Amino acid sequence: MATFVHLSDEKNTAAIIKNGIKGEVVFCMPVITDFYATHQWLREMRRCHRGCNIIAIYFKIPDDEMVLCGNYLCELERASAKKAHEIFLNLPNKLGFQVMVERKILKAEITRTKHLPQTIGWRYFPASNGKQLCFCPACISFGSYKSRSLRQAEIKKLFKALRVAADNELKIGILYEIADMRCEIEGGDKNEAALSECLDSSDMKLKCAAIDCAQSLYGKKYRDFFLENIYNIDDKSIIEASIWALKNMYKDDVLSKIDMTKCSELALEVIKELLVEE
Repeated sequence: MATFVHLSDEKNTAAIIKNGIKGEVVFCMPVITDFYATHQWLREMRRCHRGCNIIAIYFKIPDDEMVLCGNYLCELERASAKKAHEIFLNLPNKLGFQVMVERKILKAEITRTKHLPQTIGWRYFPASNGKQLCFCPACISFGSYKSRSLRQAEIKKLFKALRVAADNELKIGILYEIADMRCEIEGGDKNEAALSECLDSSDMKLKCAAIDCAQSLYGKKYRDFFLENIYNIDDKSIIEASIWALKNMYKDDVLSKIDMTKCSELALEVIKELLVEE
């Protein structure tokens, strides 16, 4: 019999002991003498489950039962449970390996449960320690464990780069990177001063990037600024950027926030193009 371990939220322990591990597919790892490699997914699971306690559920299945196994980034191969153990044991780099049992694990197959140290394994991706994180929603989903603090720390680094950037094209790239974080922060600091300088720029591309950034970070605090752009600035790109900023804040209610009597013909045309006819 081949022994595997399945990691689960601690609150599921009683149900698993009573009913087994449900699911058409059960993710697990071969149990070998390398404790870290065997339980390597713990920290990543804990991150995705917003810091809950993860426990180990150990079970045995027949050596000749077919499973899927391999690195999670590659196409998995079909092998016997015993062979999956051998493959894992002989890998020079065991990080990222996984096994999928294509059926429910019966309660009679469960041998024991165990509380684990909650600091085992890697987060975000194998061998991530010391490497720059990717902040796209696929890698760090919004609302996941520590995602907000990680994004805020990255925003501080980007603002530092913005304050010393001399080239407008570089500033534009940094501003869009900050905007993509989609993480509101408190204003009134040197970061907002750097943003305000870009919002007042005569470079319309830089100003558009700053509008997107202001909406992403400070939300409704800049509502009146966006409205003034729509009413008073005779540049289509700025009007479009300001309308989209309001649209992101107010969704389908955005038209009620704009006083049409204050809009120029150009602004009315853009509103019709972007909002009325969408």
